[in-house]
Amino acid sequence: MRQAMILYMKIKKNQLILALSLGVLLTVIQVGSSIWQYGLHGNFSAEKGFGPVLIGVWLFIAAISLLNDQSRRLDLWLFTQNISRGQLFIARIFWLVIVPIVAAIVVDGAIVGIFHPTDFGQALNLDIMTSAHFFFIASVMAGIYTIIGPNWMKIAGAMFVGLVAIQPLTLIYRLLEDSKQPIQFMILILAGLLLFAVGYYLSTKISGDSIDEAVRLRILRWPVVIFVFVTSYAVVLANNSETLSAVKLFDLLLTPAILTGVTFTFVFKPTLKVTWDK
Repeated sequence: MRQAMILYMKIKKNQLILALSLGVLLTVIQVGSSIWQYGLHGNFSAEKGFGPVLIGVWLFIAAISLLNDQSRRLDLWLFTQNISRGQLFIARIFWLVIVPIVAAIVVDGAIVGIFHPTDFGQALNLDIMTSAHFFFIASVMAGIYTIIGPNWMKIAGAMFVGLVAIQPLTLIYRLLEDSKQPIQFMILILAGLLLFAVGYYLSTKISGDSIDEAVRLRILRWPVVIFVFVTSYAVVLANNSETLSAVKLFDLLLTPAILTGVTFTFVFKPTLKVTWDK
C-alpha cells in the first residue's frame, strides 16, 4: 500500500504542484480583494465561502487528472509495478479526494484565523459541512468512474446522475435540515464511506481489457440500463405530478424510453443481422 501511495504521488507530482499553485493564486486574489474592500480588520466574513470554492476547484482539477490517467492508460502500467487495483483505488481517494479537502480546510482556516479570528469557528463549521457534501459527491463519482469505461461516457454518466439526483437530494437535505449538524455530517460521511467501499470492491473485479466497454462489469449491464429508465421516468413524473393521468403516464414514457434505448445500445452493442433464404 505504501508503494502505491508513493508511486502515485510521484506520478501526480506536477499536477499536484499545478493545483497547489492555482490554490495559492485564488488565495491571494481572495485575500487581496477582501483587504481592498474592507481593510485588514474589516468585514472579512466566513460567509464569503472561500473554503468551499477552494475545495470545489481542487476536486474539479482532481477529476480532470483522473480522466487523464485513463487516456494515458496509466492504470495498465501501474498494474505492472506490483500495485493491485484495490491499492490504486485507495491511493487515488487519498491523493485526489482527502488531501485536497484537508488542504482547503487548512488554507481557509489559516486565512480566517489571521485576518478575522472571530469568524474562525463559523468558517471551520462551514468548511467541515461542505467537505462532507463533497466527500459524498466524490464517492458517487468514484463509482461512476469505476463502472463506466470510456471517458466521454464517464462524463455523460456523471451529468446524468447529477441531473436525476437533484430532486431526491434536495428532499433529503430538507429532511436533514432539522437535525443537528453533527448528525448530518455523520450521515454524509458514512454514506460516502459505504459508496467508496462498494467502489473499492468493484475495482478489484474489473479487468484491464474492459476499459473500452460502456459498463466494465457484465453483471452490472442490465442494472445500469434499468437504473437509467427508472430514474429518468421518476424525474419526468415528479416534474408533471400535478397533471398526471392514465394517458399522461403513457405519454411521459417517451423521454425515458429514448434514454434507455440509447443506453442499451451503447452497453450491449446489438447488431442487426439479415439473412435471405434462397
